[in-house]
Amino acid sequence: MSVFHCKLASLTLALAAVGGFVLLLVLAAHHPQAAPVLRILAFLWLIAAGASKLLFDLTEAAGRGNDRPSRHP
Repeated sequence: MSVFHCKLASLTLALAAVGGFVLLLVLAAHHPQAAPVLRILAFLWLIAAGASKLLFDLTEAAGRGNDRPSRHP
Protein backbone atom coordinates (compact mmCIF):
# COMPACT_ATOMS: atom_id res chain seq x y z
CA MET A 1 0.00 0.00 0.00
CA SER A 2 1.40 3.38 -0.95
CA VAL A 3 1.92 6.21 1.51
CA PHE A 4 -0.90 8.15 -0.16
CA HIS A 5 -3.36 5.28 0.33
CA CYS A 6 -2.33 4.89 3.98
CA LYS A 7 -2.84 8.59 4.65
CA LEU A 8 -6.19 8.49 2.84
CA ALA A 9 -7.33 5.50 4.90
CA SER A 10 -6.21 7.20 8.12
CA LEU A 11 -8.10 10.37 7.17
CA THR A 12 -11.19 8.30 6.34
CA LEU A 13 -11.06 6.64 9.76
CA ALA A 14 -10.76 10.04 11.46
CA LEU A 15 -13.69 11.49 9.50
CA ALA A 16 -15.82 8.42 10.25
CA ALA A 17 -15.03 8.80 13.94
CA VAL A 18 -16.02 12.45 14.10
CA GLY A 19 -18.96 12.06 11.71
CA GLY A 20 -20.50 9.18 13.64
CA PHE A 21 -20.02 11.03 16.92
CA VAL A 22 -21.74 14.16 15.60
CA LEU A 23 -24.53 12.14 13.98
CA LEU A 24 -25.32 10.37 17.25
CA LEU A 25 -25.31 13.66 19.15
CA VAL A 26 -27.67 15.22 16.60
CA LEU A 27 -29.97 12.22 16.94
CA ALA A 28 -29.85 12.64 20.72
CA ALA A 29 -30.91 16.28 20.35
CA HIS A 30 -33.90 15.32 18.18
CA HIS A 31 -35.04 12.37 20.32
CA PRO A 32 -35.11 13.42 23.97
CA GLN A 33 -36.46 10.07 25.19
CA ALA A 34 -33.45 8.19 23.78
CA ALA A 35 -30.90 10.94 24.44
CA PRO A 36 -29.04 9.31 27.36
CA VAL A 37 -28.49 6.08 25.44
CA LEU A 38 -27.51 7.92 22.26
CA ARG A 39 -24.98 10.06 24.14
CA ILE A 40 -23.38 6.96 25.63
CA LEU A 41 -23.28 5.35 22.19
CA ALA A 42 -21.73 8.52 20.75
CA PHE A 43 -18.85 8.42 23.22
CA LEU A 44 -18.39 4.67 22.75
CA TRP A 45 -18.30 5.23 18.98
CA LEU A 46 -15.66 7.94 19.38
CA ILE A 47 -13.51 5.76 21.63
CA ALA A 48 -13.78 2.69 19.38
CA ALA A 49 -13.10 4.64 16.19
CA GLY A 50 -10.18 6.46 17.81
CA ALA A 51 -8.70 3.17 18.98
CA SER A 52 -9.01 1.66 15.50
CA LYS A 53 -7.34 4.73 13.96
CA LEU A 54 -4.54 4.56 16.50
CA LEU A 55 -4.05 0.85 15.79
CA PHE A 56 -4.06 1.49 12.03
CA ASP A 57 -1.52 4.31 12.34
CA LEU A 58 0.76 2.26 14.58
CA THR A 59 0.72 -0.79 12.32
CA GLU A 60 1.27 1.38 9.26
CA ALA A 61 4.23 3.07 10.93
CA ALA A 62 5.68 -0.27 12.01
CA GLY A 63 5.31 -1.62 8.48
CA ARG A 64 6.95 1.47 7.06
CA GLY A 65 9.83 1.07 9.52
CA ASN A 66 10.52 -2.45 8.23
CA ASP A 67 10.84 -1.15 4.67
CA ARG A 68 13.85 1.01 5.47
CA PRO A 69 17.28 -0.46 4.77
CA SER A 70 19.39 -1.23 7.79
CA ARG A 71 22.10 1.32 8.69
CA HIS A 72 24.29 -1.27 10.32
CA PRO A 73 26.56 -3.28 8.00
